[in-house]
Amino acid sequence: VALGPGRVQAVAFAELDGASGAELVVARAEAPTRAYAVRVSGLVASFRLFGPALGDGADDARALRLADLDDDGAQDVLLACFAAGDLAWRNAGGARFERFGIGPR
Repeated sequence: VALGPGRVQAVAFAELDGASGAELVVARAEAPTRAYAVRVSGLVASFRLFGPALGDGADDARALRLADLDDDGAQDVLLACFAAGDLAWRNAGGARFERFGIGPR
């Protein structure tokens, strides 16, 4: 399955929006980090973009982790990037992520 340009460095599955189904977060070395909603029907999986791409240096990721960093019950995104260092985004709900906490701004 092709999900955009760039060399994939890391992927993670998690329930990001509280609805049924999981989302796939793809961190790339030469392209923005993006999330995709994954839906499976029988043996067929479909992918659609889940919110905007993460910005602020997230286009040179080398590692990815999903965790509840702010203790609100939602999975947040933590990236290790070549140029920008460690970056974090809070899951604000509704397919929105907001930069917070660590890394340069």
